[in-house]
Amino acid sequence: FNDLPAEIVAIIVQDAAKPTFTQDEEYELMNLYSTARELCLVSRAFRHIALPIMLHTVLLDSRNMPAFLHALHMQNEYAHTYPALRFEYTPYIRNIWFGERCGGRPSDAHVYSRFTSEPVSDLELIAPVLLSASSLAIEFWCLDLLEYCVELAWGRMDDNIDRGCLPLPWNIKTLTLSRITCDSWDMTRLASGSAFLASITHLIAIPPDERDISSHILFRTMCGVGCQSYAAPLWMEYVPWGSFERLERVSL
Repeated sequence: FNDLPAEIVAIIVQDAAKPTFTQDEEYELMNLYSTARELCLVSRAFRHIALPIMLHTVLLDSRNMPAFLHALHMQNEYAHTYPALRFEYTPYIRNIWFGERCGGRPSDAHVYSRFTSEPVSDLELIAPVLLSASSLAIEFWCLDLLEYCVELAWGRMDDNIDRGCLPLPWNIKTLTLSRITCDSWDMTRLASGSAFLASITHLIAIPPDERDISSHILFRTMCGVGCQSYAAPLWMEYVPWGSFERLERVSL
């Protein structure tokens, strides 16, 4: 790289740091972020180039969740000890996913550190990161974690100012839910949860469970639906559609 202009080096690093979410060839599956993480170890300059690319889409699977939580705790410690090393994640995250396959749910247990004056939990650190994304994909059973994050952000708003005059403390507009069940949506019982659902413009449900597929096939066999029709999944009856005040599109 010594003979290349800095602009060309930056383009090369950015391209190398992009995680590959699809693979056509048959080869051993590697960590999606392994290359970007290695680039971050080269130098501080490489780190500031690679991290924004790496953080654009965050997939928290069984390997990445523990590493991501560890990184958040490290950034929190840097904020108190070496501010120059701290990197703010939230401005760069656009899409984030986590669910059952993540390596352990973020804990609400407070972790003490000799570098910080106040203990902090995984959830307190991941909440602003989670809510900074414009698109969130989460499994239905994890809605309680989302509810906690939303309530935490809602509670930090200035009580002396009408909340209707303040910008919402989250950026999420597209909510993708998988493995939706017929259970109740408890977050609608809270003002924060209701405000969150009211701000969603695009709801995506993937994938349908086996019962939905079976009922759809059964209806088709009995001529209950036409070639362009679809038997609505049972869980749709339990969705609080009235809470989605700004909903523009639903994708099934």
